[in-house]
Amino acid sequence: LKILNINVKMKNINFPNRRMSIKKYNNIYVIDDYAHHPTEIDCLLQSIKQQFINYEIYGIFQSHTYSRTIKFKKAFKKVFLKFDKIYLRNVFSSSREKNNIYLQKRIDKYFSSFEKYHNHIIKNIDFNDKKVFLIFGATPSHEILNLIDKKYENENN
Repeated sequence: LKILNINVKMKNINFPNRRMSIKKYNNIYVIDDYAHHPTEIDCLLQSIKQQFINYEIYGIFQSHTYSRTIKFKKAFKKVFLKFDKIYLRNVFSSSREKNNIYLQKRIDKYFSSFEKYHNHIIKNIDFNDKKVFLIFGATPSHEILNLIDKKYENENN
């Protein structure tokens, strides 16, 4: 593969394995995607809104790095307002940015108009509602997907 006249071997490129996987539970759709930049999120949301007309769109988001979250905070806020409801997880810190309580509190204050994510949100899902849950960003989606699977299994056994 040649990118900008630089030879790159495909095995040296890290492709996230989270691109728009969709799972259906009665009337609920759960979409898992790696989108983590405000422009990417906005494009993803617009495509979901076109595909799922008459559905409420709920987001569960975890930003990656404090510096990116702070740099794009206004753009994040603008796109978050386009969701019917959004739940935010604590920022996923990186190896260069260790957990930082001060920065997390600063981010929490800026985004205080949005609800923090807690597992009770999944426990309260009604599978007869017409909703799309978009799990996106750095969040370890398998944790949330497992909770949804268990809840669905318990209600349908």
